[in-house]
Amino acid sequence: LTGIAFATAIIGGAVFVDRVLYGGPDDQRLALGALAGATALGALLSGFAVRVLSLRIVTLTGLLLSAATLWMMSSWTPAVTIGTVALVLGGFGFGFGLTVTPRSTAAVESAGRASFGMASAIVTVARMIGMAIGVAVLTAYGSTQIDRLYDRLFSAASPDGWKAVIPAELRDRPLRDGLVVNALEAWAAREASGILVGMFLAAGVVTIIAIPPGLALGGRTRRLTAERAADGAAVTGGAGGTGGHDGQEELEAPIAL
Repeated sequence: LTGIAFATAIIGGAVFVDRVLYGGPDDQRLALGALAGATALGALLSGFAVRVLSLRIVTLTGLLLSAATLWMMSSWTPAVTIGTVALVLGGFGFGFGLTVTPRSTAAVESAGRASFGMASAIVTVARMIGMAIGVAVLTAYGSTQIDRLYDRLFSAASPDGWKAVIPAELRDRPLRDGLVVNALEAWAAREASGILVGMFLAAGVVTIIAIPPGLALGGRTRRLTAERAADGAAVTGGAGGTGGHDGQEELEAPIAL
C-alpha cells in the first residue's frame, strides 16, 4: 500500500513541477532531491527509533505524516512555490522512510533466523508490487486524461475547440500566436493540477488504509539487552527460529504495508 503512495508522490511530484509549474531541471532536482534525501533520512532514523519506541508507534508516525503531506499535496495549485513543493515532498519522503525499518524488522522477526533472506525479499517484492501498481494506475489514468483534453481542443468534430478555453479577446488570433500559446499553457497547467491533486488525494486514502496493518506490528521496543539476547538465542535454537509469539502476530502486517 505504501508503495502505491510512494510511486504517486515521485511521479506526481515530478509531473507537477514540469507540467504545472513549468519548472526546469534545477526545480526538478530541488523537489525530487528533497523527496529522496528525506526518505533516506527517515529510513536511517527509524532504525534508531525502534530501539526506544515500538514498531507500531514508529510505523504509525510515518503513515500519519505521509497521509498528512499527501493531503497537503491535494491542495496544490499552479500558484504554489517550488520551495513549498520541495518541503511537502520532503515531509512525505521522511514519513515513508520511517516505515521502512519497522516492517523489515517485523518480517525478519516473524520468519526466524533460518529465513531472514526470504523475509526481507518478501517485503521488498511487496513494496515493488505496490509501486508497479501505482505506476500502472498513473500511466493509464494520465493517458486517458491526455486523450480527453486533446479531443476537447483539437478533435475532428471541433478543430477550434481550443478557442473555448482562452479569453474571448484572444479568440481571433492564430493558434501559434504568443498570447494564445501562453493562455493555453495556463489552462493546461490548471487542468493538470486538477488531475494530479486528485491522484494525491487517492494516494492519501491508500496510506490511511495501511494504518490497520501498522497497528498489528509489535508493541515492544527492539533495544537488545543481554537478557533478551540470551532468551532469543534459546528460542531460536530450540524452536528452529520461529521468532516467538510477538513475531508471529506480525507475519502478514509488513507485507500489507
